[in-house]
Amino acid sequence: MASSSSPSSLSPPKVPTELYVTNREKLLKSLRQYLIETSRPLHGFVFLQGGEEKFRYCTDHIELFRQESYFAYLFGVTEPGFCGAIDVATGNSILFVPRLPADYAVWLGEIKPLSYFQEKYKVSMVYYTDEIVGALHKISKEVDKPLLFLLHGLNTDSSNFSNAAGFEGIEKFESDLTTLHPILTECRVLKSDLELAVVKFANDISSEAHVEVMRKIQVGMKEYQLESIFLHHTYMYGGCRHCSYTCICATGENSAVLHYGHAAAPNDRTLEDGDMALFDMGAEYNFYGSDITCSFPVNGKFTSDQSLIYNAVLDAHNAVISAMRPGVSWLDMHNNVDDMMTERLGAVFMPHGLGHLLGIDTHDPGGYLKGPKRSKEPGLRSLRTARELEEGMVITVEPGCYFIDALLDPAMENSNTSKFFNREAIGRFKGFGGVRIESDVHVTANGSNNMTNVPREVWEIEAVMAGAAWPLDKASACSRENKNKFLFKNKIILDVGAGTGILSLFCAKAGAAHVYAVECSDMADMAMEMVESNGFSEVVTVLKGKIEEIELPVAKVSDGILLPDKASLYLTAIEDADYKEDKIEFWSNVYSFNMSCIKKQAMMEPLVDTVDQNQIVSNCQLLKTMDISKMVSGDASFTVPFKLVAECDDYIHALVAYFDMSFTKCHKLMGFSTGPRSRATHWKQTFLYLEDVLTTCEREALTGNMTVAPNKKNPRGIDIMIKYALNGQRCVISRTQYFKMQ
Repeated sequence: MASSSSPSSLSPPKVPTELYVTNREKLLKSLRQYLIETSRPLHGFVFLQGGEEKFRYCTDHIELFRQESYFAYLFGVTEPGFCGAIDVATGNSILFVPRLPADYAVWLGEIKPLSYFQEKYKVSMVYYTDEIVGALHKISKEVDKPLLFLLHGLNTDSSNFSNAAGFEGIEKFESDLTTLHPILTECRVLKSDLELAVVKFANDISSEAHVEVMRKIQVGMKEYQLESIFLHHTYMYGGCRHCSYTCICATGENSAVLHYGHAAAPNDRTLEDGDMALFDMGAEYNFYGSDITCSFPVNGKFTSDQSLIYNAVLDAHNAVISAMRPGVSWLDMHNNVDDMMTERLGAVFMPHGLGHLLGIDTHDPGGYLKGPKRSKEPGLRSLRTARELEEGMVITVEPGCYFIDALLDPAMENSNTSKFFNREAIGRFKGFGGVRIESDVHVTANGSNNMTNVPREVWEIEAVMAGAAWPLDKASACSRENKNKFLFKNKIILDVGAGTGILSLFCAKAGAAHVYAVECSDMADMAMEMVESNGFSEVVTVLKGKIEEIELPVAKVSDGILLPDKASLYLTAIEDADYKEDKIEFWSNVYSFNMSCIKKQAMMEPLVDTVDQNQIVSNCQLLKTMDISKMVSGDASFTVPFKLVAECDDYIHALVAYFDMSFTKCHKLMGFSTGPRSRATHWKQTFLYLEDVLTTCEREALTGNMTVAPNKKNPRGIDIMIKYALNGQRCVISRTQYFKMQ
């Protein structure tokens, strides 16, 4: 369906009928097991009634039909007016089709024979709905009043009850209103591979549509225009006639309205420069849904305050996904032991739950079938599930931070909570709105898989909004020199830390007037040879020495553009017992001699090397984003806090720092990560080995501060101080360590 010139790379997949056959088999197995365990006979029928078409009040306007979810789960029927049954004894499936009037063929199309529906939905038998009583009695043979397992039970998300099926003659059957609902609901909690494929497509097309919205948003547009772009894309390229829920297209103060977009707030505000946008939209495909929220500045550039709130929410989003695996309690994700959480103060800034089950319904049922009952405490009472995660679940991860006057004002006046608020800071964010980041995550055997694919990092969002393709090409900027020739053509370029001179050669090739390549190591000699062998000796001059000591042959270089111009510093924790034992502990006993003084020196010197991503045992936390083009000498000194949460039971031997780099002056914003989970570059990571081996249990937090400053004697050197503390189940420690990087 999608052509090479299409804004979509996707085409709607054919959903196999086997998906619904598998769902029926799953239910039958669970129901039979329950009947055996409760010493009940294996007979009767599961009987469900499908949805009916609805008219708009007293008019003849028929609203767009969407099938009842439980019926859709078992039969996949798209038409209204059907009923369905499953014979518990034989496993045979039966559909009951409405008998249509003759003029249906005139107004609505061909009247299909029963055989059509038997083939289409892969069921054992098909009858008309006015034949239900006779057909089921015939199948039951000599049973006087066959047993019907009817669907009746509470939906804990909506607090509504599902309505048991009804039909003329139902009094001729025995009815069981309690058995089916919990068993069928539990079947829906864990998705099959066939179901996951449909959820994944709904995520793929919705992710693509969110990116399209990011690209097309402009100050002065209406919120509903962005909603329209999303709906058009998912229908045009994904065949999604239905949306999973009413689109929330909130900007400015509206982004603090959790369920904005309803009839009284219909996505109709005009976008203003400086607004944050919060777009919560998800397409539904073949009944299965998606639920994705993206937050970003309308003008495409984050302010410092917007970055502050956004990155705090992003850190929470990433930490939760990193911790997700079977056995983890969803309730525990919300709990914290500090003084603020004893007052449930988090509910002031995030009054909704962290996420919910997702499937045929946006808020899929089953959240409280197992595990603790729903809490009545603020913050926790909004949780849509408190279960332990299980393989096969699909659950949304949607932390947020909102500035809602209706919650903030009472909390700041309350004597128990007012002490926690900085009124001046809160006042600064009045009218800010809110930020929510929501992804749809599949719980796998060993962890989780985020099925949502949209820009999340600040630099990724800014790049896409500036016109970059998604997913971003994170390769070095030098691979794109042909697309950014305007930056170098006829300019004088200064290449600091030139190394082999490869970037200088690219600049020369792009048409630079002259390039001065500065390199203080002996690599400069090799760079000179490479420049000469490639025929650029007239354009590239290699200067051997330190940048602060050499004298440039020109008064200045062109324009003063610095590339890369933004850097984001990240920190994570790793297990690295082998290296620490071989290279550091080695000095404690060298052929029976104590050389621990060298060990102390080795510990103080950070190692620059490449991390195997399998060694990572915690989240990766953003510490600081720096605009290099605007930095002054004092900006190189800073102290930042960190909180690294253990992803599993393991050991921490070292902390690892790395940068994500951005080139904002290119025609399209570009960037790459030097992190261990990204494609490798010639840049490596920095290892800071800890004196102690920290034994961490899953979800325990290593907290502390990192202080960085240039060395007073050698400004090229960096002094690093790490203060860290762990108050864990098997390890309690607090220490300060010093490092010197030359």
